[in-house]
Amino acid sequence: MINNIHICILCQQRPLIDSFVTYPSLFLEKMGADSLFTSIILINGCIASMGQFFVGIIPANRSYKLHAFSALFFFGGTALYGAFCSVVELILGGFPLCVPLFGFLMSAIFSIFLVMLTAINIDTGRNQNSPAIWEWLSYFSLLIWAFIHGILIQGS
Repeated sequence: MINNIHICILCQQRPLIDSFVTYPSLFLEKMGADSLFTSIILINGCIASMGQFFVGIIPANRSYKLHAFSALFFFGGTALYGAFCSVVELILGGFPLCVPLFGFLMSAIFSIFLVMLTAINIDTGRNQNSPAIWEWLSYFSLLIWAFIHGILIQGS
């Protein structure tokens, strides 16, 4: 019952997640970014978004392997998404330097957690507590990054 409610909530949040993926790509293209770069950003965002969706609908206590596999896509896709956005922002210029730097920081935090998550799974092959501080840092850095870009998109 709880899992069905959780799936319904995730499906209702799906448009919000998809807008998070598409708006920065469209914004950077509007600012003059090459469509190849924005396509790469969009593809990485979609990979991250699908990983996040499957992490949400596949609880770790039901299928840890599928849950962890989906998490790899979420954390890896988000790390690449933030890094590519930051590279494009640096190339374009016109952004406060803190914006791409924070994007690189977010990507680094996601990458560190991804490496730790992968090492735990490879080393033990079973469900263990991941370094929770890095998971929370990933979450909050993504929220701050999205907030910063929301302000930029709203202001343009």
